[in-house]
Amino acid sequence: MTGYRIGFIAGPQELTKSVSAIHAMLVTAASNPAMAAAVAAFDTNEGKTATQEMKEAYEQRRDFIVNSLKKLGFRLINPQGAFYVFAKIPEQYGNDDLKFATDLANEGKVTVIPGSFFGAGGQGYVRISYATSMENLTDALDNIAAFIK
Repeated sequence: MTGYRIGFIAGPQELTKSVSAIHAMLVTAASNPAMAAAVAAFDTNEGKTATQEMKEAYEQRRDFIVNSLKKLGFRLINPQGAFYVFAKIPEQYGNDDLKFATDLANEGKVTVIPGSFFGAGGQGYVRISYATSMENLTDALDNIAAFIK
């Protein structure tokens, strides 16, 4: 539910306790309308149908961007719970993810987030969102392909 700041976590208790503690420091509170919308999304037939349709649309976008980026030579792991891919940049850029992202924005007209913005372990990677239409994704991937060739 992009933008609502509503979510949940399931997993081992020792992990969920730590995640909950961190979350409490980062998010003060979700708004009442957002919480009501989340309940409606999960508790009505229409909400369940819409949620399933949204899940399928995101899976289609994910599969499209993952396969397209792999064909272009990017290395990445198939995301399992987000609407982003974290992709290793092409070798000709070495580990300079900031230069790659800047050049791609200026020349290829596609904005990505340098992986180093997320810490030292992200050096040489970029984060690319697929929370957009298939039309926008197709255009962006065409532009990325033209840029790296």
